[in-house]
Amino acid sequence: MTILRPTTLAALGLSVVLLAGCAPTVPPTPDPSPSVNTPSPSPSATPIATPDTVGPPSTADDAIAHAVDTIGRYMQLRSAVYADPSGQHDLAALVGGAAESRLRDEASQLAAQGIHAEGQFRFETSSGQASEAVVDGASIPFGTVTLGGCYDSSQVELLYADGGPVPVADVRRVRFQPVLVYRPTTQSWIVFDTPSPAEPEPC
Repeated sequence: MTILRPTTLAALGLSVVLLAGCAPTVPPTPDPSPSVNTPSPSPSATPIATPDTVGPPSTADDAIAHAVDTIGRYMQLRSAVYADPSGQHDLAALVGGAAESRLRDEASQLAAQGIHAEGQFRFETSSGQASEAVVDGASIPFGTVTLGGCYDSSQVELLYADGGPVPVADVRRVRFQPVLVYRPTTQSWIVFDTPSPAEPEPC
């Protein structure tokens, strides 16, 4: 989680906590929303691998494996958004719910302040737990996965437009529990929420 001290990006990394024990209700069809801030594509945008098309998970292990793959792609997407916050990025293919709203807000704030990033965000998975997801009132066994692990921004440098560094928090590796869900309309996994505790715990 990157915390910027001199700017208004107080909640720039991760902020909303999903209520424990609640299965996310997945929107059946993502609205194809435009990319953050600009109507025209950015020629320098880095292509991001979209999720594989897969059937509903049959076991917890199957669900967790797909979630781990998806969170890796999300970190690539997050890095691309931070590198070019005014650019055009296909967020809806990989994120939804609170996670999509949060990433769009972060990009908007970065662009407004002329800040971009260099480097790659990473996530090291240490655990995974699968439970049901509810879509249009129907239950999908193992359709929700909560991963546990370490969110690493130590290789990411935030820069102002003139190239000057943006001061960030000293702790660059924190515990993180992203929530991913299976979206049957696209037959793929998405990052649904990116919660964080009020007090980040180093890892």
